[in-house]
Amino acid sequence: MGGGIIGGEMSAEPRPAVPRHTPLPQAQTAVEDLQHAHRELLRVVDSLSPEDWERPVPYGEWTVKDLVAHVIGDMSPSGPGLILAGVLTPEFIADNSKGFDVRARNRAMVEERRRYTRDDLRQLLFETHDAMIGAALRLDEKHLPLPRPGARG
Repeated sequence: MGGGIIGGEMSAEPRPAVPRHTPLPQAQTAVEDLQHAHRELLRVVDSLSPEDWERPVPYGEWTVKDLVAHVIGDMSPSGPGLILAGVLTPEFIADNSKGFDVRARNRAMVEERRRYTRDDLRQLLFETHDAMIGAALRLDEKHLPLPRPGARG
């Protein structure tokens, strides 16, 4: 591959994560499921012809390429990454849920990635999955339970 804005070599098989501690059993189980699902998603993405990438999806105004761009965003370190950074707090959730427009965010993310090549999007899909898996495997007992807004303890 090459010629894209990301560049680099990759395979359909995710790199094995090597945790430096014992991950949460819940995280380990989720990671196993996610790794299987991600391998299958990469196989589908790799099987797409250039024409397939431009084909509209049966709902909305997106193409298959737009849908792949959207899935990349959903596979960012998101929840696990925010927990590790100490950002995902009950207050953060409550404050952001008031004015956060997920549809506008999705539109902006997809629009930004329309200039990316197919190889760029595939590489991002691969890398963001690894980042999310790595973050999930770094979660441990000190990260749970995450208090719920309004919960009394």
